[in-house]
Amino acid sequence: PRLNLDIHFAAGNFLRNCLNGEKIIIKGDGTPFRSYLYADDLIEWLFAIIAKGEKGCIYNVGSPEAVSIREFACEMALHFSPEPAVEVMQTPPREAVPARYVPDVSRIRRELGVRMKFSLSEAIEACKTFHAEKQV
Repeated sequence: PRLNLDIHFAAGNFLRNCLNGEKIIIKGDGTPFRSYLYADDLIEWLFAIIAKGEKGCIYNVGSPEAVSIREFACEMALHFSPEPAVEVMQTPPREAVPARYVPDVSRIRRELGVRMKFSLSEAIEACKTFHAEKQV
């Protein structure tokens, strides 16, 4: 929820657009896949690493759920009324493989027992509520 809305991150930019009643503009083609993990989950995972993690072991953190930038924008828009339009500025190149930045969290889940408690939808709603209250 405390993500700055004025820096270059899709989540903050899309949330800012929605709160201001503006359409969401994706400057690229919207196909790259990313991972979105709610801050409370991230903090819990980091504490698990500190408390129970094996010394010198590498643990990936993040949501294992791959979401394209376009899908994320559309999901964000669903949480607002009126629902803002989502505009994608570029067309994906033919037969291009979308970029993918999604961590393999199987080790941290298996060894430390962490799980996501907040879905993407719940995280968006919490961020929306936090920032809407700040604007009042």
